[in-house]
Amino acid sequence: MARYKWEYLGQGLYQFTEIGVRTFVFRRRNLRQLLEEFGKSSHWVGSLIREFNKAFPYETCRFKKEKVLESYSLGELVAYLRERGYAVYAPLPFRDEDIVGHLGKFGFKVSRPLADDFK
Repeated sequence: MARYKWEYLGQGLYQFTEIGVRTFVFRRRNLRQLLEEFGKSSHWVGSLIREFNKAFPYETCRFKKEKVLESYSLGELVAYLRERGYAVYAPLPFRDEDIVGHLGKFGFKVSRPLADDFK
């Protein structure tokens, strides 16, 4: 039977229980300080922190990709991909031939696509 129990309570709060001895609620940042207050050895504190980190590991990514991507405008992301050789375009809800016909009404001359990527 396990002597220690870890639980995630939500909103960054965890609960530590030493079965039959003590229970306390903490945040990740103050776990070491709370464990040291029990007057146990640094080896005991370190081993409990390792157990906690196994049960609730840190995120492996230092930042959230979505948050970083949202910090750029769509135009900046499109320009970046085009510089890297990608063909980036926003598909429209009608055929390319309809666009060609519409532009022809205003005097534009449109030839075939420059690359097969736009089909």
